Amino acid sequence: MFKRERKKKIWTSMFYSYIWIIILCFFLYSSLAIYESYLIQKERIEHARTIELEEITEALNERLATAQSMMSVINSSTTIKKLYISVLSQEGTLDSYTLYSILSDLKMIYTSTNRWDIDEMVIFIDGYEKAYSYTGVILLEEPFSRTGDVRWASVDTIENALGISGGGKLMFQREGLLCVKDYTYSTGSPKGSIAILFRMDSLLNGINSIIEEDGGVRILADGEELLNAGDIRGKLYTNTLLADGIEFTVERYSTQRPLFSSGTQGALLVVLLIGVLLSVGFMRMAYHFAKRYYEPFGSLHGLVADKEKQDDSEMDEILSGIENLIGERNGYREKMITIAPYAEQGLLHDVVSGNVLKDNIQLLFQEQYLDLKMPYYIVSVVNFYYPQAVGNTQEHGHRVTEICQKLTNIFSTEESRIWSYKKDAYNIFLILNSDRETLPEDLFYQIHKYITEEAGDGACQVTLGIDSIKDDLSQLREACECAMKALEDMVLFGRGEVYFYEQEETAADIYYFPKNSVMKLSKLVKEYKTDEIKRVLGEIYEKNVEKKDLNTATALALIDELHATTLKCMKETTALMTTHISIQKMDSIATLEEVFSYYCAVYETLVQQLQSEEEDSRTSRPLEDAILQCIDENFCSPDISLQYLTDKFGVSSKFITLLCKNRLGTTYLQYIQDKRIRHAAELLEATEESLEQVWKRCGYTNSLTFRRNFKSVMGITPGDYRNRE
Repeated sequence: MFKRERKKKIWTSMFYSYIWIIILCFFLYSSLAIYESYLIQKERIEHARTIELEEITEALNERLATAQSMMSVINSSTTIKKLYISVLSQEGTLDSYTLYSILSDLKMIYTSTNRWDIDEMVIFIDGYEKAYSYTGVILLEEPFSRTGDVRWASVDTIENALGISGGGKLMFQREGLLCVKDYTYSTGSPKGSIAILFRMDSLLNGINSIIEEDGGVRILADGEELLNAGDIRGKLYTNTLLADGIEFTVERYSTQRPLFSSGTQGALLVVLLIGVLLSVGFMRMAYHFAKRYYEPFGSLHGLVADKEKQDDSEMDEILSGIENLIGERNGYREKMITIAPYAEQGLLHDVVSGNVLKDNIQLLFQEQYLDLKMPYYIVSVVNFYYPQAVGNTQEHGHRVTEICQKLTNIFSTEESRIWSYKKDAYNIFLILNSDRETLPEDLFYQIHKYITEEAGDGACQVTLGIDSIKDDLSQLREACECAMKALEDMVLFGRGEVYFYEQEETAADIYYFPKNSVMKLSKLVKEYKTDEIKRVLGEIYEKNVEKKDLNTATALALIDELHATTLKCMKETTALMTTHISIQKMDSIATLEEVFSYYCAVYETLVQQLQSEEEDSRTSRPLEDAILQCIDENFCSPDISLQYLTDKFGVSSKFITLLCKNRLGTTYLQYIQDKRIRHAAELLEATEESLEQVWKRCGYTNSLTFRRNFKSVMGITPGDYRNRE
């Protein structure tokens, strides 16, 4: 009875210990699931508020940008300028055609925006009793007088913002998002005001549809409130917008808390249900394992239960049972720590790429997480190149990768093991782990021969770079870099060889490179002498190859100077080209011959591009002459402008700008200014016309600009120029 109760107590303790562990794990699992659901819901709310804030800011920005664009078009409109000239000359009324043109122009500006929420667009002229809108002419009770304290953007009425007295007109009394800016003429000084009013209900409805019923929105301009909507309480999200020198701040207030949404609740219930099912399954397993692991203790108990009846044979049976128990535990231990197969590629990849700290590399090695069990290792890199394989690089790369993976089994022995790791499309690392302290050069020559033969028919040029032996695993990444540096010897000695890394050499600075190469090559490029360019580069290559004391470091320095010379040559020869050309150094290790072939191709491309540019220039020569003739014949016309020329000849403003720079050696505006001022000087000398008659005949619309430009070109004022002796 006592034995049975003791057995029950031991089994019960073991079983309930498993149950408590399962319950604790379920509690931790549930807590993490609930917390994760909370974080997910919180992140959703944060993301939603950020998107809403961006949408509100974009809605405001669209209106402000539209207003800026419309005001800019109005200020540059030739038709509106005619309106101002008519007011300035006090003609009183406009002829029907001019009035029709003004209203049509305003209506076109309005309709081109495709915005239905623009309530009104009005232009006022200082001292004029009429205002003009896309809907027609508006009579004012008093001549308009511009005030200087009007804000560019506000929530107000046109009547209140511009101080229009007797504003009985409904259009001036409607409140909305109002944008006001000065109307400027050619001089740039204010001559009136432009007012653009956006419907307030449209903006508020858009904001309310975005925020729905959560919180509210407040918009400020330079710290002063423009408008608000909704409940201005809760968590604050802000965004800023800069328009026309004013900083607009959009504040989004949210009262929603990150509670569990319906979607989150459903996912949480599923996760918890899975946790319950797993817990039930683990409880059944706990019962099974408790029963199983109690059996060794039961066996020991049976072996020593009746000591008075035991003999020598029974003691042997006791020792045998204990050995079996210990052997079973060691079997489990061995299975737990053998994880090297999982680390063969993953951890080795991190070590080679430098993602593992040096202090941790030794720990990985000691705990057998890296299957580099022998004390010494050598890193080599396989570089492969298919000279004739254009467009099939990826396919050939896969083939060489498979060959390198295959050779790891062929050349691996009990004394040494080879690992393969792909660096990039042209290079594969081979890591040899060995218990030998000497460098097995013959083995690498065998590997080189094997890869070359397996790649097929000598089409693949295989080059090996090999580092020295190392015994410190923390230097694995440096060993990979040294193996890559060993490949640099192919610059001088070509592909298809085996190169061993030696101490870095310093450049002897004795390579041959003519001092006047930039001037000479630039001249040959401009003369389209491709063959002569290749001859010059070939001469540089041959004279350097003939040098007996040329080492790898010196050859790399020669390549750097060749690249720098090519860049300088391109800068001199492409200054007036419309097409941009750029080059980069070769991104892979190559032979000196391949490098010079690459730069020969660069110069050939440059010559072809220059020839193409010249052919295009000859084709467009008649058009260029016609444009220059038009400028020379109409430089005194007030209507002459870049826009006029682009519309007349169907070319871009950039084309005309480059034309003036290439053919006239100056900018378009500077050329027009010089022509007008020279003509004005001739009129001042040859005629008795007044200064006003002179600047009007020369295409100027006001005397201030004329006087400033005249003094800039001639050095004195027009009056002093006429009165000089």
